[in-house]
Amino acid sequence: MFQSRTYNGLHRQELPAQKQLLFRLPPGLEIPGLRLATFGTKLSLTWGDGSSFSGETETPSREVEYVAQDGVITTGRAVRDISTDTALRSLVSKQLQEKPWGEGPALKLDIGHSGSLDSLQFVEDQSHAEELGPRDVEIEAMAWGLTSRDLDVALGHPDKRTEEFGSGCVGVMTRIGESHSNTIRIGDRVAMVSAGCMRKYARTNEAYVFKIPDSLSYEDATQLAFPGLTACHSILNVARVQENDMVLIHSAAMSTAAERQLLIDTVGLNADSIFDKNSPSLTQDVMRVTEEEGVDVLLDCSRDTLDTPLLCVRDGACLVSFGGRNGSVASKMGAEIMSSNLTFSSIDIMRLKPKVFGQLAQTTMQLLAEGKIQPPQLSPAFKISDIRKGFKKLLEDTIERVIVTAEQGDAVPQFVQNHRLWTFDGNSTYLVAGGSGGLGRAIIRWMADRGAKHLIVPSTSGATSEAAAQLVAELTSHGVNIVAPKCDVSIREDVTVMLEECSRTMPPIKGCFNAAMVLQDAIFQSNITFQQWELTICSKVDTSKNLHELLPKDLDFFILLSSLAGVVGQMASANYAGGCAYQDALAKHRRAKGQNALSLDIGWMSNIGIIAEKEAYSVRDSNNNTPDQAVDHAENARDTFQRSPDASERQQVVIRAIAA
Repeated sequence: MFQSRTYNGLHRQELPAQKQLLFRLPPGLEIPGLRLATFGTKLSLTWGDGSSFSGETETPSREVEYVAQDGVITTGRAVRDISTDTALRSLVSKQLQEKPWGEGPALKLDIGHSGSLDSLQFVEDQSHAEELGPRDVEIEAMAWGLTSRDLDVALGHPDKRTEEFGSGCVGVMTRIGESHSNTIRIGDRVAMVSAGCMRKYARTNEAYVFKIPDSLSYEDATQLAFPGLTACHSILNVARVQENDMVLIHSAAMSTAAERQLLIDTVGLNADSIFDKNSPSLTQDVMRVTEEEGVDVLLDCSRDTLDTPLLCVRDGACLVSFGGRNGSVASKMGAEIMSSNLTFSSIDIMRLKPKVFGQLAQTTMQLLAEGKIQPPQLSPAFKISDIRKGFKKLLEDTIERVIVTAEQGDAVPQFVQNHRLWTFDGNSTYLVAGGSGGLGRAIIRWMADRGAKHLIVPSTSGATSEAAAQLVAELTSHGVNIVAPKCDVSIREDVTVMLEECSRTMPPIKGCFNAAMVLQDAIFQSNITFQQWELTICSKVDTSKNLHELLPKDLDFFILLSSLAGVVGQMASANYAGGCAYQDALAKHRRAKGQNALSLDIGWMSNIGIIAEKEAYSVRDSNNNTPDQAVDHAENARDTFQRSPDASERQQVVIRAIAA
């Protein structure tokens, strides 16, 4: 195969005017007198005994290579590997992907485009990698409550632009700060009150976390605990409602239940003493029952205006606002109301002092256990995969609250950059041929950063270059056992001796990179010498063949750094193209035998390797028509190696050129 590719690439690049046709037979099949020809749209194939084959295409054929396979004549095609392309792109930059909640990094909810609910997405939560404070705790959240405040954040309300999503969640304790108390332990089922907690791993001071009963599911705990906290604090601590008080609850219908039941079961109010805004004749009913005096307490947790409810308030009444209203409620009241004998309180349980919150949580959980906080009508619940629908429910139905629950398999939109997964066994040895070059040195550092402790880096000159010597000294100082023997990997005897010597002092070899390359550019039919041809061919063919035959058969990986030149040819590089085509064929051969192998056909890379280090190639780069690779940055290029195809996939991966 590699001979035909070399010949094909040579004529494409150096002799474009000469159309030479190639026809490959199945291995082991010989047909004397075989001739192939094309005439416009007709294809003709004849052989020595007079037999023939002919066919016709819709347009004049531009094909230059044909293959007989399973009784069918085929031509070559490069087909985009979408899954691999997506994987490579996600290593280079953030990509929007639908992925299970349980896969990938720690996530948090983020606004894609301010004002658009359809652009809500999850991004990587960088804070997850930070150390916990001495008294901080972290939970893996399983359910969250989202309110009208979160809707304002999503819609880009001016007052909420710097805020993050979430104010309360429930889940399992995963981490605890070093100075924590002994009241909560890892594995406990808990509820948390914390601004910005709409994330996979939420954290806050331990004072704002409390245990939930084992009898409650995560969803039920979210339904009950947070409305219960607000109801208890507003009624018992702030308004201090007494048994004979009259109370008006200004709220959406589904938000009145906790307050109403608490007022009846705990405070002892008669049901006739509690009013809510849903009464069609609210003002008349209140004034009639209170004998024209009005209510003693107005509990406000609605986004609606206060005009009508304020007409029902008596002199000296208490107004408590806790609905996350836009702006200040007090600033919206007229001067006449503000000058009256009225007590106004705006509460936010997230801002309570730790001691006050602790007492509140204890009271709330006790009342929950006694069944005195049990709203008969629950807030709508959505899976985290439908979180956008939850926000639209808040917007369209003007309800105060929805519940979001998460399971590991729920697919969510993640705008993330995939993490690099490869690690290397510190008790194994890895060989990098051509490791003294720019790309080879980058690979070696990449391996050392991921756990490799024993490295063999053979080269014809040893570690004599300044860059190679510096690399050896650097890694040695970090505890890496790196040896750089003088060895020409293209010579079988040299490789045999080197491997025998290294086996005496180093662990078994478990993986190999071949980055060896010698470029000797010359026009094939004009000025290339046999020595130039041989030097380049040996640097690719002989090195790969020797490593294939002499290294252990059960390697974890065998990666050959090849080139697109082996597929499409390259001007003045027929020798290099041939060597690269051989590497592609060798990878296919190894895979067919059940051995690990991957040939990476890399394009023009200007920031690393020979192009970056040799002036002649840098000059060519400035006039080169092939765009830089999307993986041109060294780290991203190296990390594409982490995806090795399984046995069912193609044997080579082409890193295609992508225009800027």
